[in-house]
This record gives sequence, structure tokens and C-alpha cells, in this order.
Amino acid sequence: MLNRLPPHHFVRRTHGNAVFYVYADPTVCDCLYVGDQAAYDNYQSYRQQKMLADEQQMTAGEYRDATWNWNAWGPDDRPRLGRMEPVMGQYNAGW
Repeated sequence: MLNRLPPHHFVRRTHGNAVFYVYADPTVCDCLYVGDQAAYDNYQSYRQQKMLADEQQMTAGEYRDATWNWNAWGPDDRPRLGRMEPVMGQYNAGW
């Protein structure tokens, strides 16, 4: 059965009223994974959470990159009087 299924893809099978998902993994374990709808839903939820966590970790790593020079973006302790502040959503005809 392992050789008859597409590798690394879920295949949905129905047996009576029950739905099962079969996953062929000839690369890592040379085995089949079989689960019901709840197992498949749990796996999809895990994949989504892992993808978000990996993305957050990658983004956080980019901002910690020592080659980036954040000195110009450091704290601004200058007095506010006489300084221009950005105003979002307004159009200035002088632009």
C-alpha cells in the first residue's frame, strides 16, 4: 500500500460512515500514518501554529541581526518644541 499511494500527501478514504486520512512516508519512516477526522484536524492546527511560530521567530531574528544599524532609530530625547511630527491620513498640498 505504501508504494501505491502518493508520497507525502494526505489521501482521504471513507469506510462506511467513517472518514480516515492516510499519509504515505517512504522517506523518513517507510510507513503509513492513518488517522480519523479529529486527528487530521489536530495535525492541521499544529501545522498552522508551527508556521506562525516559525514566522515570528524568523521576523524576530531579522530585527536582532547585529549587521543592522539601529542607532539612528534609537531613543529621541530632544525637546518636542518646534519639531515636525508625522501626521497620518492628512494631505499636505506642499508635498
